[in-house]
Amino acid sequence: SDGAMPEYHSAGQALRIDSVEAVDALAWHAAAWDRLALAAPERLPMLSYAWVKSFLEHRLDPGESWRCLFAYTRDELVGVLPLIRSKHLVGGAQLRGPSDPHTTRSGHALLAVGGEREVLSALLDGLRDLEPDHLWVRFSGVRDCSPTLRASNQGIRRALVTNTTAERGSLVAVHGSFDAYESGLSPNFLRNL
Repeated sequence: SDGAMPEYHSAGQALRIDSVEAVDALAWHAAAWDRLALAAPERLPMLSYAWVKSFLEHRLDPGESWRCLFAYTRDELVGVLPLIRSKHLVGGAQLRGPSDPHTTRSGHALLAVGGEREVLSALLDGLRDLEPDHLWVRFSGVRDCSPTLRASNQGIRRALVTNTTAERGSLVAVHGSFDAYESGLSPNFLRNL
């Protein structure tokens, strides 16, 4: 952890929030992070330690920085909140999950199932303590089965939550048989497929 933070209490449980801003310090959380990612309903590689670490090392734009928050109950990791920080034109920071339109379509909190609202609220409380000037936090590519979506739909303490559908997802709408769909594709697309 980069610094001592207060304990956060939510629904009767004490949550310890750790903040990391150095790539090497992420490794301390790696094994627990991957266990949490493998147990997640989304089962997305973009939420894993290796993917997020690589994104933080190689995909930031000039002028961007990052912070990753970890929520623990006793010794169990129950939440990971990786965030990319950039400055907004009016001042303050805008924060987003690690995502881009090419390699990483999903960038949001990774939360254990059960108590996700309390964990996300505690992570955001910790974020407010560390970055009181931030204007918003934006997640992208949150799946319907995600504990992050469930938590945000239940309401987060001291936060206004808006959910929008930004894209159709990773599916191609096909009407009729696959053979009929395939016959309508260009020869170049078929070769690539």
